[in-house]
Amino acid sequence: MHLLALDTSTDYCSAAIRRDPDGQIVSRQVLAGQKHSLLLLPMIDDLLREAGVRLSQIGGIAYGEGPGSFTGLRIVCSVVQGIAAAHGAQVLGVSTLMSVAEQVRARHLASGGSEADCRQLVVALDARMGEVYYAPLQWQAAQQWQLLDPVRVSAPEAVMALPVSLAEGSVGQWLGCGSGFAAHGPALQRRWGAALVQAVPGQVLSADASPLVPEAASILRLATAGLLAGQGQSAEQALPVYIRDRVALKAGERR
Repeated sequence: MHLLALDTSTDYCSAAIRRDPDGQIVSRQVLAGQKHSLLLLPMIDDLLREAGVRLSQIGGIAYGEGPGSFTGLRIVCSVVQGIAAAHGAQVLGVSTLMSVAEQVRARHLASGGSEADCRQLVVALDARMGEVYYAPLQWQAAQQWQLLDPVRVSAPEAVMALPVSLAEGSVGQWLGCGSGFAAHGPALQRRWGAALVQAVPGQVLSADASPLVPEAASILRLATAGLLAGQGQSAEQALPVYIRDRVALKAGERR
């Protein structure tokens, strides 16, 4: 079964296709700004041509369900619902925080690192309005990321303490990653203190580093097993996960 993955939860727009039966993944990612609605469908068409796959052959669609940009999440869910309803494909949402965690893990292993060194991450994504979306995650033996606490949104100075380490053989410290560290690194490091350790290539623990953002290719890797096992949902179940219910600050709050 050919699979498709999409993400428009940040300023970036990305898509990926996994071909059947060779499992090869082709992907694209561009800095879209506010042009996701203009770029996403042409990007899908380009990938389909490169992969030699027709849209009608897509049997499962994974997508970044959030948290993230309100507009971006609505765009991706609308496109996923439309494609899935038209072609009878299953859908499966993946947390944008898990997408970032998977990128860090993949980079670490590709650089020759040990899996044991990359099993506990705290992902923080820039939520704008002076806040971050964040949660601690752990890599499980079942080859999947698990959220150890619910995803929360708060000012970086008010993030909750990290849980006690659970990974076998770990020293009780967490690897920090995500665009939240690029935007609010010093504040997050002050809050989490010694619980954070910098040891993974590609992670972000400083304000001047390039942020890790959710991407379709990592979403697809995480969703493949579930989609191939028939664990996807019907088209109308492609819904966003917002976390907070305000889009912007009021005029008085911007002062």
